[in-house]
Amino acid sequence: MHYNPGTAFISTGVGHCIVGLLVPKLRTPLLEIISAGVINSVVKVHPLTGEPTFDRSNSFWFQFGGVVMVAMGRLMQLYLRDVNGEEDVVRGKEVVKASECLPEEVGWWFLGIGVGGGLMLPVSGFWLLVPQGLYVVWRARQHNKAKSA
Repeated sequence: MHYNPGTAFISTGVGHCIVGLLVPKLRTPLLEIISAGVINSVVKVHPLTGEPTFDRSNSFWFQFGGVVMVAMGRLMQLYLRDVNGEEDVVRGKEVVKASECLPEEVGWWFLGIGVGGGLMLPVSGFWLLVPQGLYVVWRARQHNKAKSA
């Protein structure tokens, strides 16, 4: 079985959503959104009490972030399966599979987001993007080097 960066990113997104359901400060506002009927339930000021409801916004955006990661991971899988029409390259005894290579730029984005977010929020899942980004950059460079050899 080969490592697939899309599958890894889907796992990161699913994990993100699970954390949002397990942490009470994120779960409770999410349940409030659901019990309020979902539609127009994420508001800055509660219409009856006048109290701010940033906890609902935080919960919503936390879960939404996880869903976006799942969608991006799926796009990566589709790219690797369908769009990446390059041929596999043999390099010594190793086959550098084109189906495992995302564009190098994707890896740099992951690294930038992971390091930048991790520095601003050290106790977070941002650091999970760093090894994923390093892998994408490494694999793309390995494929490009083998192609040009």
